[in-house]
Amino acid sequence: MDTENFVEWFDGLSLQAKISALSKIYLRLTVNARELFISDWVSGKQLRMEEILHGLNEIHHTLANQLAVYTSDPEKASSAQRLSRLLKEIEGRYQLQDFVKPAVEFAQNSSASSPLTVYPDGRIADGNTRIRVLMERGVDVDSLPRLQRIPGI
Repeated sequence: MDTENFVEWFDGLSLQAKISALSKIYLRLTVNARELFISDWVSGKQLRMEEILHGLNEIHHTLANQLAVYTSDPEKASSAQRLSRLLKEIEGRYQLQDFVKPAVEFAQNSSASSPLTVYPDGRIADGNTRIRVLMERGVDVDSLPRLQRIPGI
């Protein structure tokens, strides 16, 4: 995670946009954590999986605390620098670069508010029903933004 980029971006957001951004980061981390439950990907990597889950729990806790403060008393919220340092510290301690960086990029990219999640081979992992409905309505689904699932742990 690029902390300078995060601070510059996050400091420029309104209160509502900060809440939305933190929620998007939280959401993307949760969705990507599903990879940990695909047995052929984690076979023999149980300790690493536990480490990742512990780290994701730490980040979720940090984000949830920040969201609670923003929705109750924004004056008491951590600065963007402090929040960025906390996220970077947890990312490093638990080696979560493959989780945190994509989650922050997802939140920063306003045009990708709800991309399709796809496997590296192009199969749709999340959004199958939405694609079918859009195709029935004549939408060019090939032009929709896509977010590739993490290829491994």
